[in-house]
Amino acid sequence: MNILSFPNMVFSQNLLLIITASVAAVVGVAAACSNGECRLHDECSSNQDCEAGLYCLACPLGFPGTRCVRSTITDQFKLLVIL
Repeated sequence: MNILSFPNMVFSQNLLLIITASVAAVVGVAAACSNGECRLHDECSSNQDCEAGLYCLACPLGFPGTRCVRSTITDQFKLLVIL
């Protein structure tokens, strides 16, 4: 066995592992949600991806990419139940 072939074999195995992980990640993200199934803070590509009451928003200061966010505010004081 040539001593120079061992580093090439390790590089090939690492490259295959990186490619496999990248493909799995892309497939996982693409299959995550669509057609109105994305929930609050899920990644989205259009308003149609988000559930009712949510829309797809890009906010570079808040998060990378686009996410489903609320389309109306929630009055925090109406959430409290006083007995």
